[in-house]
Amino acid sequence: MLREMLRKLGFVGATLVFTATSILFSVGITSFLIYLFRLEQGGLILVIATICPSIIAPVAVGVFARLSERLDQSYQALDKVKRELEGALVRVKQLKGLLPICAYCKKIRDDQGYWKKVEAYIQENSEAEFTHGICPDCVREQIKKDSEGIRDTIKGIREGIRDIGNS
Repeated sequence: MLREMLRKLGFVGATLVFTATSILFSVGITSFLIYLFRLEQGGLILVIATICPSIIAPVAVGVFARLSERLDQSYQALDKVKRELEGALVRVKQLKGLLPICAYCKKIRDDQGYWKKVEAYIQENSEAEFTHGICPDCVREQIKKDSEGIRDTIKGIREGIRDIGNS
């Protein structure tokens, strides 16, 4: 209500409305009390009842205006954070459920039925990136294969040299 009044009337207009309303209430209550208690200095009390709201109302309106402005800023900041979170939620990719994976070659079947390498599938369906390395078991196996290949190559070269020497 206060925010709407401030928008429609402006700060000065809202202050005048609140001041007038405060004066009317103050004069009404004071008049009622003067009548009720039959006070003899009613005139002075009525003047005080009129002046006090004129002094207090602008201060109260100013405080409420500042609080209303801070509240608006908080709502705007909250709305901005909400939009950022909604945007982040849209960008988040997450793998869920069961993945059909080949027991032999370890390729994964995608939703269209195509078989893809694990790396390609995960990169397309998540935010994950891959770096490659070699585990200790594979290093031993690869060295074994490479050394067997080198042995076979050396054996072939020796046999070739013998054949040349025998000719």
